[in-house]
Amino acid sequence: MGVYDDIQDGKYENKKPWPKRTGSKASAALTAENTRLRHAYREEEARLTALLKSDLEKEFKVAGHPKAGKLWELAWEKGHAYGYSEVCLEYSVLAELLQ
Repeated sequence: MGVYDDIQDGKYENKKPWPKRTGSKASAALTAENTRLRHAYREEEARLTALLKSDLEKEFKVAGHPKAGKLWELAWEKGHAYGYSEVCLEYSVLAELLQ
């Protein structure tokens, strides 16, 4: 089972709640709670993205390669707007250049 299958199985899916939208008259406590929830969500998203990157490097055997960071940047740039699956596909195509 590879990274693409892990994506389909939800391994990199952020399960943290995103805060509900509040009006301009929201209490300070609710605003603070929403800020906390947003921060927790973004931290989890960063952790999952780093995990995806690490797993792709291992799967395509480019971990430690001097151009591995650039490979990730290009795959991310081309694919992230369409989801992790597209990043994985772009990564697989570009990884051939390093082997």
